[in-house]
Amino acid sequence: MAAPAPAAAAAAAAAFAAAAAARRASCRVPGGSGKVAVLLRRPFDLLGHAGAEVAVAPGYARNFLVPRGVAVYATALNRARFAAAPLAGDAARAADAARAQRLLRARVAAVVLTVRRASKDGAALYGTVTAADIAAQLEATPLRNLGVREAGVRVPGGGLGRLGVHAVEVEPRAMPGQWFELKVHVMSS
Repeated sequence: MAAPAPAAAAAAAAAFAAAAAARRASCRVPGGSGKVAVLLRRPFDLLGHAGAEVAVAPGYARNFLVPRGVAVYATALNRARFAAAPLAGDAARAADAARAQRLLRARVAAVVLTVRRASKDGAALYGTVTAADIAAQLEATPLRNLGVREAGVRVPGGGLGRLGVHAVEVEPRAMPGQWFELKVHVMSS
């Protein structure tokens, strides 16, 4: 006589749960921290880049990272898969990033920011043009979408104290660590 269907389903579920628990246990980080190791399948802001092996809380891995496809458990098989095959699309992403950087560099170079200030003798200013002034002036240009903040502006000497065209560097929020040269024309008002 055949076993009842509910018993077979319960046995299959128990076997699946035991296999999942064994897989998670094999990924435990040594040292008694209670964390598990996962391999990121794609970049994740809080944890790292694609392909990175990171230690996270077991519940975070089980309930968030793995079900959403952000990461896989760092088993021997998954480590071998990640080591054998380069991450798909890395070359395409790098080419896209380089292209975006070139286009942005050209876009920033095409703009000359004009700042008007009172001058003493036709050359020196009363006060200086600071990073805060430049960030505020950028909001009135086509570059306002870059989201440049005061901390994202490098002004030589801390401020521009003379009339003329000066080169400053700006860092867009979308590309942290990438600095682009911007021309600032300081004119007498």
